[in-house]
Parts: sequence; structure tokens; C-alpha cells
Amino acid sequence: MATLLADRIPLSAGVVVLLGCGDGAVGEAFRRSNPNARLIGIEADPAYARRASAVLDQVYCLAADPGPLPALPPADCLLLAPGLAESWPRPGEVLAELARMLAPDGMLIAWLAHGPLEGQHQLIAGAGLQALDAREVALSAGPPSHVVWRAVTTRPPPLRILSTMLPPVGGVSQVRVVEPLAALGTEAGIATGITNQLDSLPDLGEQAGIFILHRPALLGADGLAHLRALLARGWLVVCEFDDHPSQISVLHRSDVHNFRAVHAIQTSTPALAAVLGRENPEIEVFPNAIRCLPDRANFAEPGRINLLFAALNREDDWPDHVEALNAAAADAGDALRFHVIADRGFFDALATPHKSFTPLSDYSTYLDILSRCEVSFMPLRDTLFNRCKSDLKYLEAAAHRAVALASPTVYGDCIQDGVNGLIFDDAQSLYERLMGLVADTDGARGMAEKARDDIARNRMLAYQVGARARWYRDLWSRREALHRALLERVPELG
Repeated sequence: MATLLADRIPLSAGVVVLLGCGDGAVGEAFRRSNPNARLIGIEADPAYARRASAVLDQVYCLAADPGPLPALPPADCLLLAPGLAESWPRPGEVLAELARMLAPDGMLIAWLAHGPLEGQHQLIAGAGLQALDAREVALSAGPPSHVVWRAVTTRPPPLRILSTMLPPVGGVSQVRVVEPLAALGTEAGIATGITNQLDSLPDLGEQAGIFILHRPALLGADGLAHLRALLARGWLVVCEFDDHPSQISVLHRSDVHNFRAVHAIQTSTPALAAVLGRENPEIEVFPNAIRCLPDRANFAEPGRINLLFAALNREDDWPDHVEALNAAAADAGDALRFHVIADRGFFDALATPHKSFTPLSDYSTYLDILSRCEVSFMPLRDTLFNRCKSDLKYLEAAAHRAVALASPTVYGDCIQDGVNGLIFDDAQSLYERLMGLVADTDGARGMAEKARDDIARNRMLAYQVGARARWYRDLWSRREALHRALLERVPELG
């Protein structure tokens, strides 16, 4: 139940008030996704309040029926515990009072016992609130027993955001499509979805709609036909792309329309924006980010380091480092174990019996293996293509409390050497840093905790979801000008 309720809170909420917070489980679950949020609990049961005070920022132990409540900051989200509203003699008056505690764009979430939806809708409207959505839920096997309502004082204009998605290989689809759309879907007025069925998209009519093409290959007449169909149905079209196109052979064709023939582009790094922006000046950077901090599962074997190498298309990046890795493996013996995903050549080049190989896996399997490793090996040669890559591997490692052992290319911008990870410049520094981790696993764990803290403070998806929502709404508000600019670049779409 805690996760279910936490997932209904807008991910961007900076101040969350939990009325009837219980032991704080809902707030604790939400903090995994938004560690910087200020979480305030109000709880009548002293035992629960004491337990909640360990995981929330502030807890008030007082009756929530509600007599006078403490002076609180305006709430971005105010959440009512199950059964609370039904216990009040005049729930409509209480809801109206609670609505005045909301920030101007704040949201109230009420968990009500299952009953006639029309009557519950009228209760919310009578409190001066506008219902956004209602979700029926069951606390146990059987029919729905409760309804979770979300309501606001002022309903924002509705916006639909749909995206295509490539097959989920290597985590890119998860990080660039699935998780951002799920995050946007928690925001008021935004509905999201994933579809590759362009032929079945509805006409928008007067509705607002953004359609995102994930790493498309819009080629020749067929590519233009797909775009015309989207435009005819009223969609504003965005291209999502997060690699330098120079290394993607299909994009070498002269009739590629990926970047010029869309209204806007979104990408993951400023370096990529500089490249793609030559084709289309309407471009925005949304760095990769972590949706939810995972449980810590590594450093379970004192004195042992498990090193992970998991990357696609890095065959040119690791050969210069094999000698140093093998020297460390020989000197460390069983204290250093290697885990390799997908790259059989790298696995075969390791001269140690302390190694394991996993073929190309799905994203959840990769993250499960990563979660049990203490070090993530991240070599990148200094090339134009690599300089445009994102630091996603650092984010994933740090979120799972693993030390990033990385080249300066890309990772030198996010890793402070010796603080939240390790940078190697050559074979000797790689050997020394790896052996240092083997010799001092406690120090390695401390470094990994600092990296995880860095992610929690700075690199969570919660901290950019508001900017994403504002950008899409701004694009829609400028759609006529954007469409004129599009037709000037690609008159064939007219």
C-alpha cells in the first residue's frame, strides 16, 4: 500500500504533508524517488508518530480530526490516510480547510472507502477542489475496496504525451522513455503512454498532444509519410536521440529526416545538443537521471571486490587496459572477481579463473548483477563519439552503491577522483586504483556511499520532471510558430 500511495504523489512535489502518516512508510517510499522533498507527518497514535519521526523530516503527534493544525508551509501534495475522511463528522468542511493548505498548484490525494463515485466526486467538488482522476484499488484479493482520488484547486490544461520505444536493449529505452513518461504521468493534467502503432493514433482535435519518436530512422519518402500522418492528426512531434549520429550507419544517408523534419529535439548531453542543434535549433537537454534509489545489496563479503564490466559496443575501449586488469587479478587472487555482461571478447581476455559471463540480458538482470558488485569498470577512449555519451553508467553504479572506476572521457565531469569514484588515465593508474580498492574495502564502501549521496542530492528524475512538463507545455503554446519553422526547413511536409 505504501508504494501504491507514494506513486500517486507528483514526483516533483517539494513539500508533502501526510495526514495520518502512520509509521511513515508512504513518505519513506516517496523519499526513494525524491530524496530532497520535505516530508511532514501528522499522526494521532504516539507509537506510530515515534516510528515515523525516524523517516520523515517533521512529525506532529496530534489528533487529525482535525482541530487546529500546526502552521505548515504550503503543500505541493497533501495526502489523507485510508479511512481518515470517513471518520470526520463534516468531511466536506474539513476537505475545504485542507485545500487552503495547498500551494497554488498543489494536489490533495484522498483514499476513500469504495462507494458511489458520483457522491465522492460531489464531496470533492463541494470542498472547492477539482477532481483529476480516481483509481480503484483492492487491499486484498477480491473486488476494489477503496478509491484513491487526486484533486487540485485549479485544473491545469490537459496534455497527452505519447512516445514510441525501441526494443529495451541496454537500458536506454527504460531510462529515456519508460521512466520519464511514468514520472510525467504523476503530474497534474498530464497523461502518458507508449505506442509503436502510429497508424492507430487518434486525431487530437482541440486537445494538446506531444508525440515523441524514440531514436527514429525517418528515411526517404516513407519517413516523410509517417511525419505527415502525425501532423495531420494534430500532434506536435519531438525526436528523442541520445547518441552521436556519426556512428550509426543508417543515418549517413542523405535522405534522413530525423532532426530537421520534427518540431523539436530532446537529448541527453550538451555535447549532443551542439551536434544535433545544427539541424534544428529547437532542442532541449534532459540529462539521464535515476527514477528511484534501489536497496543496497553489495559489500556483503568482507575483503572481496566484485568488478562488473557491462557495456555494448565498447570493443575498442578496453583492449589497452587488459594487461593492467590481469596484473591486478594475478596479485589479488580470489579477493577480486570479474563479472562480464555481453562482451565475450573482454571475458576471454581476462586471465583469471575468478570470472563469470552473462550473455546480453534485459535491463533488470543487468541491474541485479550490478547491485551485487562493488566496482563498475567504465573505459571510454577519447573520441568524438564517446565525448557525446552520457554518464549513465556512473549514475547506475552510484545509485547501487558501487565505485565507478572510469576513464576521464565523459566521467571526468561527474567524478571527483578519490571522492565519489576513481579516474584512471593509464594502465599504471588503473592497476593502482583497483588494487587500492581490493586492499581497503571499507574505504571503497565509503566512497560508494558518497557517490550514492551525490545521486540522491543532484541526479534524480524528480528534480527535472517539472522542467520536462514545462518544456512540453511551452512547445504546445508555440506550436504554430514551430510548425511554420518546420515547413521552412522541410517544405515537402506542407
